[in-house]
Parts: sequence; structure tokens; C-alpha cells
Amino acid sequence: MRRTAVRSTMRGLAPVQGRFYCEKAPETPEQEKPEETQEPEKDPKDLKIEELSKSLAYSLAEADNARKIAMRDVDNAKKYALKNFAKDLLDVADNLDRASSAVTEEESAAHPTVGNLKKGVDMTNHSLHKILAQHGIDI
Repeated sequence: MRRTAVRSTMRGLAPVQGRFYCEKAPETPEQEKPEETQEPEKDPKDLKIEELSKSLAYSLAEADNARKIAMRDVDNAKKYALKNFAKDLLDVADNLDRASSAVTEEESAAHPTVGNLKKGVDMTNHSLHKILAQHGIDI
């Protein structure tokens, strides 16, 4: 079905390619625009208080960050120092093992003083190994 354009002389319509179209939007009552609310100017004292509050919050955050960084650095220094100390103790444990293995059972039996010395070195070595194992250091 073909539609034909109805020619009209109604106000607001203009011919466009044989058809009539509205030139402008129909008039409607003006929409009420919300009134822009203006904030009253703040008192200079209030502005200064706001500025100082922000500055204080920033300073407190900076101090907290500095404290956390210092604590982390101290913990890292302790771990590093403990690591080096444990490494040095491993050298001592190796030397105690060597000292203990240097004396044979025959020498210990022949010389009671050497036997007692070997027994003391073995006990010290065992104690050191036990303490290192308690702290997670395997030999």
C-alpha cells in the first residue's frame, strides 16, 4: 500500500520532497530549570582549618610510613646479621667435627685425657647441632 503525502496548510509544516514535516518542535510550556544553588562563601578561618587538617593527616601518614619502613629495615638487618652469624657457626661446627674425627678410639683408650677431651668436643658439637636444628639450620 502506497501512502501519499497529504498537503496541508497547517502552521509549522513545510514541504520536504512532497511531504510535510514539522519545522520546529511544538511549543511546550517552559520547563522549570532547577535553580542553581550557590554555596555560601566559607569563612577564611574554616578554609584555614580545612587546610591544616589535610596537612596534619598527610604528615601523620608520612610519619606512619617512615615508622613502617624503619621497622622493616631493622627486621631485615636482624635477619641479615643472624644469617651471617649462623654461617660463621657452621664453620665452627665443621671444625668441631674435624677435631672429633682426628682422635681415634685407640688413642682415646690409650690416653684418658685425650679421651675426655674428645668426649667434650663431641658433646659440644652435638649441642651446637641441636641448637642450629631448633632454628631451622641443617648441617
